[in-house]
Amino acid sequence: MGNPTSKIESTEYSNRSAVMVKDFYMGRTEVTVQQWMVFMKETDMEHPLGLPSWGWNANDPIAGISWRDAVEYCEWLSKNTGHHYRLPTEEEWEWAARGGKMSKGYKYSGSNNPNTVAWYEDNSDNRLHACGSKEPNELGLYDMSGNVAEFCSSYYKEWTGGGNPPSYHARLVRGGCYDDSPDDLLYFRWLQNPGNRNIEGEKLPYNIGFRVVRN
Repeated sequence: MGNPTSKIESTEYSNRSAVMVKDFYMGRTEVTVQQWMVFMKETDMEHPLGLPSWGWNANDPIAGISWRDAVEYCEWLSKNTGHHYRLPTEEEWEWAARGGKMSKGYKYSGSNNPNTVAWYEDNSDNRLHACGSKEPNELGLYDMSGNVAEFCSSYYKEWTGGGNPPSYHARLVRGGCYDDSPDDLLYFRWLQNPGNRNIEGEKLPYNIGFRVVRN
């Protein structure tokens, strides 16, 4: 894990490290607006931020939600399918984004040219786009660079206060989004408090989504 060529910043890996992950299934795309609408209808949930200025399209990635909202979706999906769905760990997310065993060592997820695989500040018109409208990476996964960043189940930092981490302990957001620069599309790490629906700092409210994984 980690980017050996990046500048050392507090939100990025400063060193590479080796990790091991077990086999898992991962959604080819982020959870879409259409999929989220089914969840909202069956659970009587309302989208917390309403419509963005450009409106929703059915195949757009759902965004403007909190980490806890995403976990509730996974729990609902698990109950309705009989399979255990969850958010990926950070290690799983990066392994998949880099192409897993099929990796060709690209700078971005699936290419050295961000325009072929990512929606980002130079081509997005400052908005998100339909899932899967760019090329996939080596594993057939779409939008692992750009469009919306994605929630992970992992904590942003290890809890050192004793006992279990508190419910508000920050969780990780990985990957870049539609208003990010090319440097932030794969290795960048963000933090988000679980109940917050806006990213910490000056990010936009519709720039974080998620995809599901299954053991």
